[in-house]
Amino acid sequence: RIFALYALQVSSGTQILGTNAGKVSSSQLLTLLVTLPVSSASPADNSSSMHIVVLPFPLQGHLNPCLMLARMLASQGFTFTFVLTEQLASKLEEGGTSEASDSIRHATIPDEAASKSANSGPFSFPRTLEMVDRLRPSFETLLSKLVSSPLGVSCIIIDCFVLWGKQVASKFNIPAFAFYTTNAHTFTVSCHTRALVSKGFDDLENMVDDIPGLLPLRVRDLPQSIVEIPAFAVSLTEDFQKTAGIIFNTVAELEKEPLEVLRSQVPCYTIGPMTLMLDTGKLAGVQTVGLWAAERECLDWLNTRPDSSVLFVAFGSLANMGGDQVKELAEGLEASGQAFLWVIRTDDTLSNLFARGLSG
Repeated sequence: RIFALYALQVSSGTQILGTNAGKVSSSQLLTLLVTLPVSSASPADNSSSMHIVVLPFPLQGHLNPCLMLARMLASQGFTFTFVLTEQLASKLEEGGTSEASDSIRHATIPDEAASKSANSGPFSFPRTLEMVDRLRPSFETLLSKLVSSPLGVSCIIIDCFVLWGKQVASKFNIPAFAFYTTNAHTFTVSCHTRALVSKGFDDLENMVDDIPGLLPLRVRDLPQSIVEIPAFAVSLTEDFQKTAGIIFNTVAELEKEPLEVLRSQVPCYTIGPMTLMLDTGKLAGVQTVGLWAAERECLDWLNTRPDSSVLFVAFGSLANMGGDQVKELAEGLEASGQAFLWVIRTDDTLSNLFARGLSG
């Protein structure tokens, strides 16, 4: 939401997204990767063929950009090990995106304990965090084996939501990049969670205007995690200065101010939006990335619509909408007369709405 409010004020946004996305900082990231000091976990004679471990957060909106990042860098000659739970690896296999090239290999870690946590009730983000916490011992065991292999490990790219990732990298003395799959604005706000919590969130219209690098915003526009699970937001940004750098799935031209503030503390790289790289040749030959195969019915329907005529509605894996909210949104979309494509979890209640003929 914060990023959307800011982007509306950039008149040349369309051109920026269409022409400059990922050009400058992705090349800077490549330069930094190849000049990293050889870690104790990487053989000294192997610097010409770096082996990078990628540890994603196990949700669709995080996994996709991590896969795209690995594929983009693999095209430049790097070797990757992409770490997945057994369940995610199985889903990727079913979706037809399990292998990108000889430069990317998958390594699975057992998720029996994590699955018990994840399957103990309806989806909730705190439960997902608990599930990921249970994966740490399995990942450490895997990383130990990779470090001892002929390739060694040159560095780790860790999704910021994997809160223990930096600690594990430090334990093995391996340089770590934090990958924040969204924008620098929300990360910057999260850096000020403690101060925001101390002021309170009672007045939703109260303006927050003292965060360096950010335009004023209302309390109601703060990231949900800061208000509902502030401890997570604090952990997310804690000690980020100790990483080799932060990789943002965003566009530098749209976020100059917060990036300038963050870069005074740690190297930052803007390589997004990753989805555009499917269309610009940076991911040549890659048609889809994700846990599930693309549904032909949706694609066929989109091909019958004029350009820029369909509203895409998706709140992400973390959004929990009540039945009344789903109904109100559905009725609003229908009343608008606007063609739309709505991505929604199967556990959200839509049966009654579609039974009476709701369609996009």
